[in-house]
Amino acid sequence: MGFDLGAFGLGLLGGGLAEFMKWYQLREESPNWPVYAKTKGYWVLTGLMILIGGFFTTFYGLDTSQPLLPLNVGLSAPLILKGLAANAPALVSSRNLPDDEGRSKPSLMNFLAGK
Repeated sequence: MGFDLGAFGLGLLGGGLAEFMKWYQLREESPNWPVYAKTKGYWVLTGLMILIGGFFTTFYGLDTSQPLLPLNVGLSAPLILKGLAANAPALVSSRNLPDDEGRSKPSLMNFLAGK
């Protein structure tokens, strides 16, 4: 069992599709460009989420004999993390209290949860 670059690439593609779906959902919800999208930290985290899709295919030892499997694992990895973050209990602090307009303040957990 070695590193399969093709499977890693399919996992990256799957992770990228998950991020694309998040952007598509944002387009449907609001015509405004999110403020956080202009920060370097956001794009670093987005890149890491895509990389996680590729790494999961490697950790599972998948190959390209069935290309939909690594693509599916790559797609699922960021979505699983999003689901875990969305269901994580919120810590009570001034950081995650809503602002004056009722929106959640930016945080890593809110980013992962897609909020």
